[in-house]
Amino acid sequence: MANLAEGWARRGSGEFSHFVSIAMGTCSELKSHFYIALDCGYLEDHDMKDLYRLADEIARMLSSPERSLRASK
Repeated sequence: MANLAEGWARRGSGEFSHFVSIAMGTCSELKSHFYIALDCGYLEDHDMKDLYRLADEIARMLSSPERSLRASK
């Protein structure tokens, strides 16, 4: 969310597109952290699956504005 806010504040569609892309990368990073947390015993398998599913849902939500911004270039 912070990446999207920063991109929006810069007031340019090119900048916003860049920060949407960063947000998608951050989402992928987060999913890798879920595996680390699972391996370290900080998460139960069912919790990890729930969190991963939510991160996938967020990534799908981010892909729509990314496609739209890319198409408008």
